[in-house]
Amino acid sequence: MLSISRRVIKFVKLALVLLLLTSIIIVSTGYSDTANDTVRYYTNSIQDYVDTYILPDKDTEEVGDSDLQDIELDFEKIEDTNSSEQEFEHDMFADQENLSDNDQIESVESFFEHLFTSIHSNSPTIENGKIYNEDCLLNGDIGTRPDNYKDWYKLTEKSLGNCLMISEEDLAHLRKKHADYVRLLNSLDLHELSTDKEISEDNSINSFYKGDGIVIVGGDKYTLLSFLAIKTLRHFNTTLPVEVFIPNGESYDRDFCNDLLPQYNAKCIYLSDILSQETIEKNTFQGYQYKSLAILTSSFQNLLLLDADNFAITNLDSIFESNVYKENGLVLWPDFWRRTTTPKYYDLAYKNINTKNRVRNSIDDVSPMEIYNNDKNDLENSPLHDFEGTLPDMSTESGQLLINKNKHMKTVLLSLYYNFNGRSWYYSIFSQRAAGEGDKETFIAAAHYFDLPFYQVRTGPGVDGYFKQDSTNDYRGVGILQHNFIQDYQRYQTAVNDFKESKFGPFKKDELDTFTLDSFYSHYFEGDNKKEVNVMFIHANFPKFNPVELYKSHDFMYNGDHFRSYNNLKRINNFDLELFVYSTLKEYICISNLYFPYVAHSLDNNEDEYAAMCKYIRDRATHMESTHEEALKSN
Repeated sequence: MLSISRRVIKFVKLALVLLLLTSIIIVSTGYSDTANDTVRYYTNSIQDYVDTYILPDKDTEEVGDSDLQDIELDFEKIEDTNSSEQEFEHDMFADQENLSDNDQIESVESFFEHLFTSIHSNSPTIENGKIYNEDCLLNGDIGTRPDNYKDWYKLTEKSLGNCLMISEEDLAHLRKKHADYVRLLNSLDLHELSTDKEISEDNSINSFYKGDGIVIVGGDKYTLLSFLAIKTLRHFNTTLPVEVFIPNGESYDRDFCNDLLPQYNAKCIYLSDILSQETIEKNTFQGYQYKSLAILTSSFQNLLLLDADNFAITNLDSIFESNVYKENGLVLWPDFWRRTTTPKYYDLAYKNINTKNRVRNSIDDVSPMEIYNNDKNDLENSPLHDFEGTLPDMSTESGQLLINKNKHMKTVLLSLYYNFNGRSWYYSIFSQRAAGEGDKETFIAAAHYFDLPFYQVRTGPGVDGYFKQDSTNDYRGVGILQHNFIQDYQRYQTAVNDFKESKFGPFKKDELDTFTLDSFYSHYFEGDNKKEVNVMFIHANFPKFNPVELYKSHDFMYNGDHFRSYNNLKRINNFDLELFVYSTLKEYICISNLYFPYVAHSLDNNEDEYAAMCKYIRDRATHMESTHEEALKSN
């Protein structure tokens, strides 16, 4: 759908009024031929003006990113007919009622131009060699289950500090750059707005974000994946609007953005919504940085950031009304592993930590720590991130997160800095070669730095997958299962209340002698006699439902026959994800022949290859249909 500013709407209305008045005057004078000519003239003029909002069709004109004229016009610049360069503005805030003129839009653009200039000037200028000590103990990821307890000594302050090598000189440089950027953020008027009156009178960047919605990063193969995610959202009757962030130019996914998305209460957003072309060209945006940019570019105040390969398998319409979200404004989900952030981060960030005060045992920050009072859990041998002032366990899995940009604008802007400098420094600082090293720790770290509230789900992620056909022991996980944060918070609150009423909660004296983290976790979240918290998201990340790659690799086939990769449908709300996905791919790619540039380019526009890919899709859809009832019965 096209976004047209109020100024333009007023102009069109004025033109129509003038047209009507002119027609009446001319007709009243008896000059009917002149009247008809005048009507045609004004009609054509208005149509020509409105037509400038329509993007060229790919069938009629080849348009490169640099040649693309944006949707939103600046009327004052249009009037300057002597100008050799006609500049156009795509207005991300055009539908918001408290915007009255382009001055406010320009202030938003100026804010982000200044922000990115500041990020540039305060980014580290030295190279991270990413060299690790030979005696670093982090030789594999460490979890929280009982069979991982023996490895927790690798997570102490001494051990984590003996991995990524950062010289004192480099640390001082990082410290200064970080402090200078934070000083800038602290100088901005980014206080939380809590009343309607505050919001209406505020003129900071906070006031430009409105409403609730879902944001997904698209572009290339992720555009197709985002469509599958959107189809799933609508299948479960989620009505929240969706914005798909397209990082690779406004012309690339034209059919998808202009024709398909509006049918699903969704639209595309672009980096050019907040940054000038000059600033975009000065920066090299890539990979994990796109999530932070999508949060910034999105028009929503309350948003769910959802990876394109992530499927929400329940209705999400009420998520922003939940108490846990309202109280915190940031909800995160855990990864499988304990935190491995280097203690040098707290040094460079000037964050005080107290290694004399243990405040938790991984996810358990409720039980008194003396309940774990045994030789294996003394302070010297306790994991660093169990202590006061540190980032909490677990590590984060950022396939989904909820954030209120009003409450957490500083979180958004500091995480942007971490991601902008992630590949060079901060990804290794936060993760130290742990699985999934990337943007996943930047959001929780930014909120923690500013002492802003957040809630991280305690229920550990699950996995669905299959045992390989030629092995009974070789299991392949294909999707991460993340759980309902509202149900999880209710169980956490039960634990909090239990330990308020009794020092050792519901546990008996004989149970305290052998009390472990698993004792706490099993009792509240995943015991044999306790129903698991419902699955809310399936992060289908390995492999992704990319039809080109799956076709080329002939994945999920054995001896020429197809087989299911998701086998525990009862656990995922009896939702047959594979049947839904392959039926959707068959309908839109193979029957309707919807044009996705990524698919066409990946297959070199080869019709035979396209037909062969569709055969793979059709065969998988047929297999899912024929095995659907059986899959519903299996565990």
